[in-house]
Amino acid sequence: MAFAEAYLTYPDLFPARHAGEPWGELSLELAFASERFRIEQLTADQAAAIREIFGEIEVTPSSHTPLRFRVYRSDPRDFVAGPWQWAYTFDLDHQADSVRLAGRGFLARFDRWPTPTASLWTATDDHGEFRGQFANVFRVVAAYRLLAADAVLVHSAAFLDAGRVVMCIGHSGDGKTTIASLAREAGLDILSDDINALSQLDDVAMVEKLPAAGDLGLLPGQPRPRPLAALCRLIKGDHNSIAPIPRSTLLGLLVTCTPFVNADPHHNQRLLDLLPHLVRDVPTFALTFRRDGGFLPVLRAAIAQTDRS
Repeated sequence: MAFAEAYLTYPDLFPARHAGEPWGELSLELAFASERFRIEQLTADQAAAIREIFGEIEVTPSSHTPLRFRVYRSDPRDFVAGPWQWAYTFDLDHQADSVRLAGRGFLARFDRWPTPTASLWTATDDHGEFRGQFANVFRVVAAYRLLAADAVLVHSAAFLDAGRVVMCIGHSGDGKTTIASLAREAGLDILSDDINALSQLDDVAMVEKLPAAGDLGLLPGQPRPRPLAALCRLIKGDHNSIAPIPRSTLLGLLVTCTPFVNADPHHNQRLLDLLPHLVRDVPTFALTFRRDGGFLPVLRAAIAQTDRS
């Protein structure tokens, strides 16, 4: 099936430029991982919906011009009536200087050049549905902006232990939410069980949560970068153990866990060049864990050993 055929009545009429009827006149600004996003043309209800998820990263508008993200009204007849099995799936179309999205009741585009600009067209006035649409599109835009700034979004569970972050990666079903739940039960602060930003500051790998709800829901805590202590591949098992693994082995998995940009043929090489640099000094482990907990002592011992070496 061609791009957007499952969602749009006339896929060939996908907007070629950022234009349309604004939904409203309000705006707000978000800051995440050193990037700023000005969201414009909102109704009061749409602004409230965005703040429900991203209110922790709302900032006072700056004097410089950040990325502009406009919201436009579209006709309900532009969209195919479902049903869809999943509300938050969507199509992506990667082009040389832009990316297009089409999903349940919305379409969007992000142009990277010459001026980074994003637009969301939606027909819904439903509070919850708009909130989900915006979150979908914002994740994609954030992933591209972070990559341009030498950072990445990573599908991961991340928790804070002794002031540093342990980031656990794996495919769906590998246990990210389970390990985050176990860490929370042990009294640790959870960044996210879903998606986090990986960057560098003064050659130190840093992790910052993207305020977005995973299976554990929206988690408390102000987003800010924290140093990364270890990067772990998750393995469910009948015991708790940890073993170092080659960084090259974990890099292959990490590529598959960097959403949206990893499937873009125009950015594959940039991503492949960047990831080894981001985690070059980070200890890498395979963490086998039991569902009933008890993994923290072996994890802490392994990290302490690398700190001493």
